[in-house]
Amino acid sequence: MVRGGVDADIRLPRSLLPIVDDGSGNVYVTSVTNPGAGNDFGTIKYDNDGHRQWFLLYDGPANGNDTAIAIAVAPDGAIYVTVYSTNALKLLNS
Repeated sequence: MVRGGVDADIRLPRSLLPIVDDGSGNVYVTSVTNPGAGNDFGTIKYDNDGHRQWFLLYDGPANGNDTAIAIAVAPDGAIYVTVYSTNALKLLNS
């Protein structure tokens, strides 16, 4: 499940995972967060003035531990986050 918005309550730890910029001054940050039973991860976009543009929280299909491994910006501006999600393969193979 992906949740988000500009006004989402964000509690990310100080040890951030990858940070990437899009060449236009926007910065994307992704980090593990723990809003409930298992770790989830959040991704935030900041504009070139440091204002938060959006926030997305990912909670995988098994509601287990989800960890962002890497983040990248494609030439078309799409954002890709590589994720490790506990029990995701088990659900897909069920």
